[in-house]
Amino acid sequence: MRRAACGLALALGVAALAGAARAAAPAGDEGAAEPTAADAAAPAGGLDLDTLVVPKPVAPVQRKPEEDIRRVLRPENSLLQTRENLDKSIRERESRLAQLEAQEDLLRRDLERATAEFEALTAARDAERAVVRRRLRTMMRVKERPPIEVLLGSTSFKAYSGELEALERLYEADRRRVVAYREQLAVWNRQREDLARRRTNLANTIETIAYIRQDLAWDQEEKTALLEAVRTQAEFYAVWAREMEALDEVVAKKVEEVLDPGRARLYFAETMGALASPIRNPDIVGRFGIRKHPKFGTQTTSRGVELVPFRPGNPTEVRAVYWGYVAYIGWIRGLGRVVILDHTLGYASVYAHLDQATVEIGEKVKTGEPIGTMGDTGSFWGARLYLEMRKDGRALDPLRYMK
Repeated sequence: MRRAACGLALALGVAALAGAARAAAPAGDEGAAEPTAADAAAPAGGLDLDTLVVPKPVAPVQRKPEEDIRRVLRPENSLLQTRENLDKSIRERESRLAQLEAQEDLLRRDLERATAEFEALTAARDAERAVVRRRLRTMMRVKERPPIEVLLGSTSFKAYSGELEALERLYEADRRRVVAYREQLAVWNRQREDLARRRTNLANTIETIAYIRQDLAWDQEEKTALLEAVRTQAEFYAVWAREMEALDEVVAKKVEEVLDPGRARLYFAETMGALASPIRNPDIVGRFGIRKHPKFGTQTTSRGVELVPFRPGNPTEVRAVYWGYVAYIGWIRGLGRVVILDHTLGYASVYAHLDQATVEIGEKVKTGEPIGTMGDTGSFWGARLYLEMRKDGRALDPLRYMK
């Protein structure tokens, strides 16, 4: 009776093992389903590569910069506003491009690591699968052996019982091996899906970079077309000159807004005539007062001076001409990125076309201290520093007060 029960248990156990192995068999190596863009976006403040899902980007709409420039001359449009929009767009795209290029490098290195781990896991899975298959074949052969053979081949009933117990232990060990293999296979499937996600993230990041580069190229092409139009075509130059004439009132109003009569007094007036140069070894490329265009003969009035370094550096530091309080950092249409220093008692200095500001609002700076870097934001004539000095909102010639 015990012999029949043991034989039946052994047969059922082997069948169960075979069924478990078939259920655990890998479903093929085809790629897992791609994550959707709605699953997640790049987390703010850093990348969690274990959960990151980079959405598939949308191709940019084709643009024609020449047609866009022609539309600028409509009465409701502004050359200066268009220039500022392009500046901001280019800066935003360049910043985003730098972030994505860093992300691409990070994803490439992460994918190499994940691929190596997955290959090692696959090798371990294949080795274990081979062992499980061998054990199943052995157990199937045991199943096919009639129990009477086990009994007749035993020297005693005790030996027969011992052999059955050994077979039961072997069956239990093999059962645990199959269960462990199924768990290993589940991990392998999760890793395969995770690897597919990481590959998709990298592919989508590369595609996004390509699209941003295309948009950036179109922005730069449109910017080049805009600058060329103002420099070479009288109708564009006339629009630019007319808009720049209105700049005096805009800057005067901004200076009035940001100066604080409650700040501790500085001795700007007493130092005028010996103010520091805002850039080292400057060349003057635009003077204060009336200017006449050499080609169009148009006269414009400049309330400041334009300076470039004699030997351009990268970047060119812009420095405070005298002690002052940082009263404003931001954009002014026609001047690009601007820093305004409050020298107290109604005096202010305005630094424009900056690439970056390196100070903070309210900060007190001393003579010659860097406040930013020279750029071409808002400029139609290339990289330069535009410098104004004002007293109670009225523009002064900066060159009269510098060393």
